[in-house]
Parts: sequence; structure tokens; C-alpha cells
Amino acid sequence: MALIALVGRPNVGKSTLFNRLIGQRKAIESDLPGTTRDRIYGQIENEEQVAILSDLAGLTDNESDQLTEKTKEQIGIAIEKADLIIMVTSAIDGVLNEDHKIADYLRKQNKPVLLAVNKSDNRVLDAASANFMSLGFPDTVAVSAIHNSGISDLTDLIWQKLPRSRRVKAGASRVKVAIIGRPNVGKSTLLNHYAGEKRAIVSDLAGTTRDSIEISVTHHNDTIDFLDTAGFRHRGQVGRGIEKYSFLRTLSAVEEADISVLLIDPKEGAVAGDAKAAGVAAELNKGLIIAVNKWDLYGDTDDDSSRERILNMARETLEFVPWAPVIFISGKDGLNDRKLLELIVKVKLAREQKISDDQTAKIITEAAARHPHLPKIYSLKQFEKINEPIFRLEINRPESWHFSFSRFIENLIREQVPFNGTAIKIETVAHSR
Repeated sequence: MALIALVGRPNVGKSTLFNRLIGQRKAIESDLPGTTRDRIYGQIENEEQVAILSDLAGLTDNESDQLTEKTKEQIGIAIEKADLIIMVTSAIDGVLNEDHKIADYLRKQNKPVLLAVNKSDNRVLDAASANFMSLGFPDTVAVSAIHNSGISDLTDLIWQKLPRSRRVKAGASRVKVAIIGRPNVGKSTLLNHYAGEKRAIVSDLAGTTRDSIEISVTHHNDTIDFLDTAGFRHRGQVGRGIEKYSFLRTLSAVEEADISVLLIDPKEGAVAGDAKAAGVAAELNKGLIIAVNKWDLYGDTDDDSSRERILNMARETLEFVPWAPVIFISGKDGLNDRKLLELIVKVKLAREQKISDDQTAKIITEAAARHPHLPKIYSLKQFEKINEPIFRLEINRPESWHFSFSRFIENLIREQVPFNGTAIKIETVAHSR
């Protein structure tokens, strides 16, 4: 598919325009310059074509930011790969010297460029957008991303300038995976390894990733969409503004994904923050894989005693998800990268497993025999048309049902079909006489 890059100085509304064009709030919007650091991708389409839109950090000469050089590197990679560039400016600010510098830089790239004069929120500002013709781009459109003004004109120009591309339909063998964990545990490094390029900024500064960043990896006949996220923090550590949006975006990514890969640090093992992240995935009935990252830095990667010690520590903290498999990896040097892909596919297949009527009948019989205080169970049915294990339990006294009973029934279900790597949801309903 064709790739479009949004380019401009900070705080001209690129993320707001990005969200408007893709039709969802994916990039974080803020009046604070420099909110976007990584390359964020979304899809735009019409009846005949589909293309990928990339939201980039603002181009700036500010050298005080430790991440400036890495941010510029991200922008350079995206522009190099782009089939079309949309330069975004601000009608409120007028034509600034920084805009001329960016325009000169883009002309040297020999790529088609559209100029979007954003924040043209009234007639006066709309008329003032004519001044931006001095930047030398004949295809100039006055838009207001907030008010949805001029967006249709911009999209018409986009489809005129892009090379024709066939619509690609997602196949049945596709799985979405959220990479989760505490800040600075190596999520972006793992994402970049699978991407084969520096898609996410990697830094020792905790909290570098703010948005959710997505890449796709093909493994045999399966397409795995990886979603990198901001780190899970304790509730008291989540600040206002961008921090809060990043945290909410992480929760949204877990909810959107089929499977979460929880990265933990081998030196610390699984801690309370990891338990919180695992609990979110389990509560949302997702698949879960625990990946001990940075294993290459720990010492002897073949040391079984070290593996066993860390495994026991992880199991102790994450005892409520005993069904989640554990794998030792390194996002930096690719240790067990293929094994992780294979494990993801296995968990995907486990989530699609169906239990037979004979097996549910056996579970009901076993439940009555092993737990005499359990309310009477009349039926146990698995939802057939959903690719995740959800069961409906018909009982005679729902008001007396305790959560420990659900755990007991879940264990009986797993005795029949393990459902390795995925949570199981059990819904109780009153028996209709």
C-alpha cells in the first residue's frame, strides 16, 4: 500500500489532522509541542483504494531535548519511504522561517508534496492561507482538522497524487498482539527488531513511548500485528495530560489486541506493576504470554538454575495466570524471536478451540461430584461464533454464586481442553424453568 507522511514543525496540529483523516483518535493530541515522538500509523481508504498514513514528530532545531536526534532519524526514515508528503502548517501562526526551512528540505527529497494550511478556522484565516503559496507548493489546501473543514478537498488531492493501489483484505489468519509491561523494559527494542528498522525510539529514559505504534510481521501463513505501548504504571504514578492519555491508550491497545506479550525484567523478576498488566489482560479475556526480556544481558543464557529461579519468581507474583506460558527472549539480539512468533500462533489457535457437548456434560458431572456446595448447574455452553473462550453457565441460584466457583469450573474446563495461553470467561445466568 502507498505510504503518506505528515510533516511539519511542532504544534501545527499534525496529530489532530492524522486522527481526522483515519477517522479515529489514535495519535495523542495536545497543545504541548513535541507530544508525538515515534512514527504512528493509520489507514485511510476510499471505495477503490487504501493507503497508510504516518504521523511524525515535529521538525525542530531544538537541541535541548535529549531525544531530538533520534526523533529526526525517525522523521528521515518515514520521509524516505513515503510515496506522498503532506506538509502541515498553521494559519494562526502565519508563514514562519521554520516553515521555509522545512519546505526547502522537502523539495530536495524529490517527492510529491501537498501543503495543508491547518487551523483555518474562520474566513479571515482561510483567506490568509493564500500567503502560504510563498512556500512554493502549488497543491495547497486550507483545512481545519478540528472543525472538519477542507478535509474532503485534501483527501481528493491525496487520491489524485498517490499511485494506484489494490485494496488488501485482511485474511482469516491474522492476530493482533499488544507488547505491554513497565516503562523501559525493552518494548520498543523488541518492536524494532521485528520491524527490521527503527520504528520506535529506543532510549534509557523511561516513558519515551507515548502513543501505540503498530507493525505487521508475516510468519508462515499468519500475519501478526504488533502493537507497542507506553508502560503500565501504578495508579498513583499516572500524571495528568500526556501521561494519562498514554496510560489510557495502553489499556485501549490491550483491549483491541487478541494477545498481550508481557515483558518483564530478569533482574527484578515479576513485580506488582507486572501483575497489574497481567490482570488487565486476564480481566479482558485476552491471551497472555510472559516474556523475560534482556536475557542476553543476564549472563549464561543456558543456565537452567537461573531460568528456574526467575520462573519461580514470576509464577509466584503472577500466580493468578498459571495458564500463561513463559519464554526467555532478547529484543536486542533476537534471542528466541521465532519461538515467540510460534508461541503467539499457538495461543491464537488455543483461543479458537471449541469444547464438545460430551466434554461439557462431563464437566457438569464432575462439578456436582467434587463440590457439593456448588449451586445446581443445568447447562454449560461455549459461544460458538466467537474466537475467544467464553462459556455460559445456567444455574439455579445466581445470587449465591461466588467467584471461587468460577475458578473451580474454569479448572474443570482446562482439564478437558487446556486453552493454554488464554483467559477463560464464564457468564452465569438463571435457569429458566
